[in-house]
Amino acid sequence: MSKAEWTRHLDEVSKKSIHWYPQCNERDDTIIRCGAFPNVPLISTQGAINYNPKLVLRQAGYPMALPPFDEAITPFVIHDLGVQNGECLKKIRQAWRSVIRKGLEWGPRSCRASSSYKAWLKNILEAMENKVEALEQQKQDLKGEVSQLKE
Repeated sequence: MSKAEWTRHLDEVSKKSIHWYPQCNERDDTIIRCGAFPNVPLISTQGAINYNPKLVLRQAGYPMALPPFDEAITPFVIHDLGVQNGECLKKIRQAWRSVIRKGLEWGPRSCRASSSYKAWLKNILEAMENKVEALEQQKQDLKGEVSQLKE
């Protein structure tokens, strides 16, 4: 397509003409948490992490209606499967015996986001930007200290 054709094509696009998620990804239900975990714990050969399906509702075609609870998006990472983490790994295995699924009760598929979700996301991004700016300033301060120490 030429640039003019792309421009015309994109001008004609509407919400209904865009496939916001792969249709082949439609499922009746999705694992949203396991056991007492507020999310989905995953074990690998190197350790364990958690997966937060509430953050990817759009990938399944559902709207982002409300901000997720803090406990649902708090990450955990286990870098080693050593003896010191045995109890945690045992809890993860037990949690997989009680898989909680959700699907149609999320409502009709739609890739919209509510205003409360958008406000939450904006606040999170602003907090991250502020943290990055503070870290950049701290980095500059440390560089100054290092150069002074070298003199």
